Amino acid sequence: MATMQTLLSLDESTLEQFLHHVIDDICGRRPAFLSLYRSKLSAFDLPVAIKAAGDLIRKSIRTERTRDELRDFCQSETDSSLLSAALTAVVVARQDELKSRMIENATKLTSSWLSDFDWSIQMVVASDKLSSIRQPLCLITLYVHHNNRPNEQDEQVVIECDRERLTQLIENLEKIDTVLQRIRT
Repeated sequence: MATMQTLLSLDESTLEQFLHHVIDDICGRRPAFLSLYRSKLSAFDLPVAIKAAGDLIRKSIRTERTRDELRDFCQSETDSSLLSAALTAVVVARQDELKSRMIENATKLTSSWLSDFDWSIQMVVASDKLSSIRQPLCLITLYVHHNNRPNEQDEQVVIECDRERLTQLIENLEKIDTVLQRIRT
């Protein structure tokens, strides 16, 4: 709450300008916060206010919202109509830029990604050791695209799983999905 009070210590036009500068910072342009806000915020309060405003902005654009939904979200997060109105105005004005920059930052984490996959089931009926096995195997082909190799075809990675390994893989993917869902909200 002390962080919100720091942001609320700014007058309305300075608050909106500060939020625009925080978005500039998120988008990779580095505003000179100290020289711009030295007279308004202390050297101790400034980094705290930048982080708090950045966190609010990032949280506000995680999901698609109408202007009214965004205003309600900001109001519930800040308990301040002044901060909520400024945050809503700034985020709506720069929403496309923010989203594209955040997507760009997220995809920079790796130069490769899964572009497609395919699967098939094969029945192993015998081997050189046993005359009758009758064990189903799942073959999963992952098509991985590499940014650093744009002119090449996607790499194919083939995974062969018996029933037990397939069950374990599915459980792990469900755990990953649960974590991703938590991150999104």
